[in-house]
Amino acid sequence: MPLTMFVIPCDNPEQADINKAKDSLTDVANEISVLDHRDINTMDKGMSGWYGYLFSNEWLDDGLRFALPFFLEKSEEDYLVLFKKVLEKKGALITPKIFQTPRIFRRDIEVEGPGSLIPINGEQLSSIKILDGWILEPHRKIQ
Repeated sequence: MPLTMFVIPCDNPEQADINKAKDSLTDVANEISVLDHRDINTMDKGMSGWYGYLFSNEWLDDGLRFALPFFLEKSEEDYLVLFKKVLEKKGALITPKIFQTPRIFRRDIEVEGPGSLIPINGEQLSSIKILDGWILEPHRKIQ
């Protein structure tokens, strides 16, 4: 598979599960690197045509793991937008939150930097939204 993935630090280290993140990528990526920083522009993106990232508290569900190889092989876009589902818990109330985020990029596309993982000149690039599955993370507790 033509994909290098980086597992980067999440904001809440207590929720990090690097092994779960890596395990969810094993059928999708041919290279997986765990980083102690978020500056993926400085990293060797390998020989693959694509690279992307997951935070250390995230994982791919089975639907996304199944769909990604197809999109990586057939897509002509510059980057792939993935959907993330988070369950926020406040007391007994659990509310789903849905986000969409650029996560996988062609090898020659750079992101804005460690503070922002959005592609440089993203509005001039082509993208496709993958609706076949989710990036997931543990419940978020809200005060």
